[in-house]
Amino acid sequence: MDWKWISIAALILGFFLLPFWPWIHEEWWIYAVFGCVFIAGLTFLISVFAKRGSVLWKGRGQG
Repeated sequence: MDWKWISIAALILGFFLLPFWPWIHEEWWIYAVFGCVFIAGLTFLISVFAKRGSVLWKGRGQG
């Protein structure tokens, strides 16, 4: 599975939760939105830095 699709799906889910703005004082809403943003950011970083040709693999004899 490609990590970028998980990242895109989490961002879309987070944006779909944003119209429920009146519930911002509800704790579950805040956790849901920030959870989606966190998952999107984390999976984006994994997709960028986990590839064999990326910056982290340079100089290790892998890329």
